[in-house]
Amino acid sequence: MHKCIDLAPAYAAAHLLLAQIALTQDNFSMASQSLEQAVSSDFDLAKTSVAYKIIKAKVHFALDQHDEALEVLLHTEEIAFCLATVLLERIQEN
Repeated sequence: MHKCIDLAPAYAAAHLLLAQIALTQDNFSMASQSLEQAVSSDFDLAKTSVAYKIIKAKVHFALDQHDEALEVLLHTEEIAFCLATVLLERIQEN
């Protein structure tokens, strides 16, 4: 994974995957760092990616930052609702 990031440091998905891997290894500092790198590569990621929000919430929860985790998850629900609405509209158009 690090080789992929070395080859394409602006590839936000690689940083997001690295954050997920770090989270599974209980390396919360690395997970947070990788999330920050992902957002610096793609600013919209923080607003539009459900995966980003879930990983961020899990990091907050693991660090006993429950209020922050809840805030992130509430925003994730808003994103999921918007995506579901768009999907339903597209289905109805066809």
